[in-house]
Parts: sequence; C-alpha cells; structure tokens
Amino acid sequence: MELAGETTAAVADAYTPPAKQPLSAEARRRVELAAMQAVEEAETALGHSVVDVSAKKCGWDMTTTLPALVSGTLPPQRHLEIKGRAASHDDTVVLTRNELMEALNQADKFILALVLVHPDDRTEGPYYVPRPFGPEHLPPPEMVQGVFKLSALLEKSMSPSTYYATQLQSTNADS
Repeated sequence: MELAGETTAAVADAYTPPAKQPLSAEARRRVELAAMQAVEEAETALGHSVVDVSAKKCGWDMTTTLPALVSGTLPPQRHLEIKGRAASHDDTVVLTRNELMEALNQADKFILALVLVHPDDRTEGPYYVPRPFGPEHLPPPEMVQGVFKLSALLEKSMSPSTYYATQLQSTNADS
C-alpha cells in the first residue's frame, strides 16, 4: 500500500487537520473495518499470517506471524494496534490505557498501524509506527486514555515493507 513517490513524511506534511464534524457510529465502524482490512492485506501481501484478536481486548488488534527465517527459526510475532482515521475528519489518535501499556511493555513486538480512510472508502497506508511511545508516555493509574496528534505519529511512520526491511537488517546485523 505504498504511495507512489510519496514518503510518510510527505503525507504528514501534507496532512491538514480537517474541520470537526461528529462521525456517526456507522461511519466510525466503516473506518475501523477499512483500516483492519488495509493492514491485513498489507501483512498477507508480505507473506505473513494474520489473526484478528480485536474482540479479545488484549491491547492490540492483530497478531501477525512472519515466515520462518532461512535458519529455520521463527521471528517473534508482531502485535499491531490499528487506528483507522477518517481522512476528512480526524486529527488525533486515542489509545486506551491498556493499549498504551502494551505498547510500552512490548517494545519491538508492538506496532501502531495508522490508516487514513476517505469518504469514498479509499485508504492511505497503512503507516507503521514502531516503538510509538517512550517512558514519558507511562500513564498514571487514573488515566483511562491518551490522545496523540495524528500528524506527529505520521512523521514517525513508515510503510510496512520498510518496517520489515529494517527489522530484517537489524536481525542480520545481530547474527
């Protein structure tokens, strides 16, 4: 789902927060489903197996398993928290306390996947944000959610193929 000739930084630069109008529950569900589908398609196109765990409320939406390495070892699974944003509406991303804690606790296993969904159901992305949060984002016990600027997250993002290529380079460097 790479945008031809565009980097994720260019998308972040071009992103202008839209005027706010409440989305209906039906529209929010449509955006969520389109985002899940875009990420599943990106992962399967890369040869990964995908399991939707969103109903389990475990702090991420999708578990993806990569094919075995040439050595025969299995790379670690990745846990993807998928945030679909209405391209004509949203300028923030909200994560629950549970999602934030999983992002902090899982480090390299956790990926925040962002997908922009247009009113005609066309999608942009997914954009992967590895290690999206640091210790400064540790929520206090009374915090139930965190709100983050979409443009700031997009600036730190990359395409799925770029993410996995950097992970493979890192794995090979460690060998």
